Amino acid sequence: FLFGLHFLGYLVTKILNIKKYISSVSNVNFQYSLIGIFFSTYVLYFIIINNLFNFLTIKILSFSILVLGLIFLIKESKKIKLIKFSTFKYEYYCIIIIIFSYLLISIGPITSADSLDYHIGVPFYIINNESYPDLKFWIHSTKAGAGEIFYTLPLINNAINLPGLTQIASILGITGLLLNKKKINTYKKNFNLILIFLSCPLLLFFVSSAKPQLIYVAGSALVFSLIFFGNKKQFTNLNFLIFVLVILVTNSIGKFSFTLSSGLLFLTIFYFVYLEKNLFKFILVTLFTSLIVLVPKGIYLSNTYDVSFFSSIMSPLPLKLPGYQQLYTSLTSCGYSGCFPYWLIFPKDIYSLTESLGIGGIIILF
Repeated sequence: FLFGLHFLGYLVTKILNIKKYISSVSNVNFQYSLIGIFFSTYVLYFIIINNLFNFLTIKILSFSILVLGLIFLIKESKKIKLIKFSTFKYEYYCIIIIIFSYLLISIGPITSADSLDYHIGVPFYIINNESYPDLKFWIHSTKAGAGEIFYTLPLINNAINLPGLTQIASILGITGLLLNKKKINTYKKNFNLILIFLSCPLLLFFVSSAKPQLIYVAGSALVFSLIFFGNKKQFTNLNFLIFVLVILVTNSIGKFSFTLSSGLLFLTIFYFVYLEKNLFKFILVTLFTSLIVLVPKGIYLSNTYDVSFFSSIMSPLPLKLPGYQQLYTSLTSCGYSGCFPYWLIFPKDIYSLTESLGIGGIIILF
């Protein structure tokens, strides 16, 4: 399935003809799986939120990705045999061993409470009921988004470990950006940055769960790198604009908290597009890529929770219903660790270690 997503990402970059832009910030092979996840998520979200599907539809889409994976394995088998691991530097062995360790963890059983509740629960509901959840008493289902919809593709084939495995695509994507030696002064600094990232305790938490946030982080990192380290002429290319907007829109419909970061990246793109005098096309593409998923989402929320269309777009929770105000308070409060986020670097106790960035969060600033 992951190989299928990788090949899908390859096809997307080839159809849009944007490989040269991605190559300016990363080896594209590190990004193909991530790109495949974003575009399959975007398309599947449109299909499901508009209720244009049934069990067979998801089965066919999932099977199609499996076929793409088989094609990829046949197509690339000769190239894999030609890899000479003896020519690798020891630093590459370290990176491979660490990522492989995360891979082993990701195939273990998912035990995270959030994952078992709505990250896995919502896609299973979609598969079993052939509709998006409309249960007002299932409060946490309102926190689900595009990432949970994407999980219907592997889960329909009972691939319960695939949500954790998709986190590996995110890790590879960010690693590929850090491996880009064109933008980093020395090879040693390049390797140190990758080690700091891969040693982050928070990755242990993500790869052992079905939380899709790491996918959105990797997507934002890719767009950020393209904006500030890529060729500025890319902002005149319509296909490139479609590419970055699909990622940003998917981030926003995937997790409401990513709307801020996606919005800031969007405004930055808007500025560079303005400088390149390509504003009209950019506005049209923005309206198209956002409205075809945001409008159906607003209609679904307004019909399900009896709220206005505007409030359904602006607020992720129907606060007028009983219990949702308490959920909103719990999500926006400082929590048990206090308002000063020292716990991002120094965990409160050993049990919350995997919820922190670790000491590398300080080192990376220097």
